[in-house]
Amino acid sequence: MKSIRLQHVLSLALAQLAGYVALISLAVLTVIGLLIGVGLDSNTAASDPAVDLAQQLELSGIAAFITLPFQIAGVWLFGRFGFTMTAQSESMLLFSLWAPNLLALLLAGLIAVVVGRFWSQRDPRTRLVTLPLAAKLMLSAAVSLVMALLTLLVTLALAYRQTTEIPFTGEVRMLGSAAGASLFFGAFFFYLLIGLLLSASRKFYSKGRGRIQSVLPSAYRVPRVMALHGIILVIPVLIFILIWLAVEGSFTAVLSFPFWASTAVVIIFVLLTSGALRAEGGLVHLVSNGPGQNTLYLWTTDLQWWQVLLAVLLGILGLVAAALLWSLRRDSRPEVLANPLSWVTLPLIYAAVGVVLTFFGQIHVGFSAGWFGFSTATFGPAWWTFAILLIIGLVIETLARYVAPVMTAKLPASLVGFFRK
Repeated sequence: MKSIRLQHVLSLALAQLAGYVALISLAVLTVIGLLIGVGLDSNTAASDPAVDLAQQLELSGIAAFITLPFQIAGVWLFGRFGFTMTAQSESMLLFSLWAPNLLALLLAGLIAVVVGRFWSQRDPRTRLVTLPLAAKLMLSAAVSLVMALLTLLVTLALAYRQTTEIPFTGEVRMLGSAAGASLFFGAFFFYLLIGLLLSASRKFYSKGRGRIQSVLPSAYRVPRVMALHGIILVIPVLIFILIWLAVEGSFTAVLSFPFWASTAVVIIFVLLTSGALRAEGGLVHLVSNGPGQNTLYLWTTDLQWWQVLLAVLLGILGLVAAALLWSLRRDSRPEVLANPLSWVTLPLIYAAVGVVLTFFGQIHVGFSAGWFGFSTATFGPAWWTFAILLIIGLVIETLARYVAPVMTAKLPASLVGFFRK
């Protein structure tokens, strides 16, 4: 503890604050798009229930513009948003939503780490890497705890509130807030991860990379392969969805793209890798007319045959491109390829990503069903997504070993050079 100085505390708090500000900034852009979209849709689709609801809740007011970004950021930080109505001293939960935004958190975390490292370079006294291990852990945990508490308090203080008069009922108060235990713990682990990344030295990264390499050869090359694979699958489909929504006149959905983009990315990636989505509870009717739990595959959606065909072709293209990049970027020495563990590097990391998507790619929704009580629904990747991605990883590994070398010999040198970079 004696080695910890005020400069260390302020440096870490500044980096974590930068991450939260990044989330708020992205949420502000989302709200601006939402408000513009509601205004446009109100002129072209006045009967749209979503537009009518937004107008009834006065989402175009200054109060919504100030409060909603903090609630959206709270939802992205694993908070559960609840919308409650209170009338005649009785409260009723009308709606709840749990939908973390992995893309926003990844971007905000990256910004926080960059800000933290930039600040430490300007003032060497603030460098967390110089502290002993115990001091690093204690400092990261303590500052993260305080920041999580402040995030919770800010979200609670800036909850969306509205009061209105309803005939025969009297005053009705509306409260929308993402503050709660899930937000506190989600924010704590988000800030803690930032602290651990900033406090880890280059020696630690180098040693950890070496140990991973000894077990999983070329493991550090996999993220770039997965990034290319995901870009090929997701970007064209996202562009198609945005164009389709714009043609249909759903400007609210188009301009609030940052809010639902992460969920869309997860759904697209899972479906185009032959995975499945599960719907349970109140969302079952969106997938099937049958009772109970239901499963959605690419070929069981309402897409037309040519759309499914294009999606399948896109999936094949993603596999081939990922295999080509993996073949050119991995350690291709014969002794490394002869190591049996080199076969499982890519599949295991793909499977690990599947586990993350299964846990944090879910959407939990609750809504009031009137006299029937409160109904809940869950929608997201199926529990066996990790197994599907494990198989996808094995397919890419096989293509990289036996097909990619033949392709490399026939492709233009400029394209091969691009993949090697």
